[in-house]
Amino acid sequence: KCALPTPIGSVYLRPDRFAKAHPELRLRLLSHCLRWVSAASYAPRLDATKRAESELAAGKSTSLHGCLISQHKDGRVEITREFNAMPTDIASTLAYDNRWAIAGLDRQTPYQLRGLGDDGIALCPDWAQTGHSRRAIVASPSVWLKGELIAAPFAGKQNSCTCALIRGHHHFFTSIKTH
Repeated sequence: KCALPTPIGSVYLRPDRFAKAHPELRLRLLSHCLRWVSAASYAPRLDATKRAESELAAGKSTSLHGCLISQHKDGRVEITREFNAMPTDIASTLAYDNRWAIAGLDRQTPYQLRGLGDDGIALCPDWAQTGHSRRAIVASPSVWLKGELIAAPFAGKQNSCTCALIRGHHHFFTSIKTH
């Protein structure tokens, strides 16, 4: 496999396999990854995708379509949601950022849903034990009440709150369009 989606909603690319793919296939796969991670209803523009693919080939990190494309020291490439592109919502439906189902919260309480952010990750000292990258954790869903972090399920602070991709991470494969 060239791409591997994760339960935290990011995608890992294997650059060795990605580089060997046909140029059009690389662009289609990168576009699919960006669309899936951002939960956008449309794909990024072709010119912007080509620029991102060139940055990726040069070993550089970049952002596009509300996502960060990051090079890791071990050679992997990770595509995560960009924290600054995530909304701040009052929890009413307990769904967040068009991709997350939040459960275990009282629907009558005006919780704030947002990406965890740097301020939130500082309140989760055990986040590194989760096995997820810092970039993915910072952009993971969190629940706040009156400025206090109530839950950050992917960073090890759950309380009674759970969080899962609405369509599951396997949706990445079932949603690939073949043309």
